[in-house]
Amino acid sequence: MDSRYSTIDTARRAPSRHAELPVPLMMWGNIPTGRPVFHTCFPVHPRFVGFGATLLIGAFATDVAYCVSDLFQWENFSTWLITAGLASAAAGATALISDAMRHRIAKIDWRRFSGFSAAALLSILNAFVHSRDAYTAVVPQGVILSGIVTAILLALGWWRGWSVAKSSHSQASGRRQS
Repeated sequence: MDSRYSTIDTARRAPSRHAELPVPLMMWGNIPTGRPVFHTCFPVHPRFVGFGATLLIGAFATDVAYCVSDLFQWENFSTWLITAGLASAAAGATALISDAMRHRIAKIDWRRFSGFSAAALLSILNAFVHSRDAYTAVVPQGVILSGIVTAILLALGWWRGWSVAKSSHSQASGRRQS
């Protein structure tokens, strides 16, 4: 048998083209790249935040539909959308914590975080308002709260998407100025 294809003593041999690297790093493929850790993987939290924002904006649309038509099912749709939007916001918060712990984001933009938090807190209040009976479950407080949440979410989404992390462009411009 040819010695080049032998598996005996492979842990002691170093490949000739990467002689400066230790053998275990070559065997398992853990070659360091020299790049920062947070650039290696995209953050997960914007997907959950965007999905929850879409559900909460849809709740505003169903609130308006209930005001116009007086069909009780629109109020049920609003309640379901708000509940699902809050569940998605909780999943987004968990994903944000995971992204921060795994260094997928460099820094948190606290202004955007407080805007999304305000929308979530107003949505919790809106869920309590929607738990009432009959027409007063939506009109006028439910529509007003849904409208405020929609305005906040659309402004934040228009400003820089659904991420709570500071963008790398603003960090790079901040480094150049200082």
